[in-house]
Amino acid sequence: QGFHYPSADLLSGLLFGYRANFDSITKHSLSFLGLTHLIAISGYNVALFLLLVDKVLFFVNRLHRLYLYPFFLFIFIIITGFQSSVIRACLMALIQLFALKYHSDYDNLDALFVVMLIFFLWNPARIYFDLGFWLSVCSTMGIILFGKVFLNFFRKYFRNTIIQEALAMGCVSMLATMLISYVFFGQFNLFAILANILVAPLVPVLMLGAFNYIVNFNGVLDLL
Repeated sequence: QGFHYPSADLLSGLLFGYRANFDSITKHSLSFLGLTHLIAISGYNVALFLLLVDKVLFFVNRLHRLYLYPFFLFIFIIITGFQSSVIRACLMALIQLFALKYHSDYDNLDALFVVMLIFFLWNPARIYFDLGFWLSVCSTMGIILFGKVFLNFFRKYFRNTIIQEALAMGCVSMLATMLISYVFFGQFNLFAILANILVAPLVPVLMLGAFNYIVNFNGVLDLL
């Protein structure tokens, strides 16, 4: 049985960052609770998509797949509507793939700055007016700089790795984008911290479940 409203809309938001079908109440609730970052495309989404590509192209030599990944990343950008957060995540994934291909060292922070430079050279006006770009950059930079600190903190209280990472990344993303949310949306809600602690561990489980559904039952049409 396929997914239907509102489940399909939520999962399409988690997997593809697609929010067009969200009603105003849902959008306001996500924003008020500081959970908007959960439906923004991240490196986790890109990794799941490339894993899907691997499943489809299982008959292709893994080394040869490296040459196909850029094409599929571009397809992913098209599917998700050329969102800044998607382009940012795909460009960073592409840099990492090139580093893997040529046996070079990869640094997340360096890759992020390279992507920011590409955005600036490509379309400076978009950087200035695109709030989604800055939310994505701040969230990513927060995870790079403080992700391990939060991860070590949650390791003291939780044994499950998925819960540790989900809580750490969720809280860092929320705190890193809190100032922008306050300045542009006029919202500052301390309850958002509790909301992230409660909801963040469920997100990877939902995404993996939806991904498994797509792989095994071709359910991608239910989510689009």
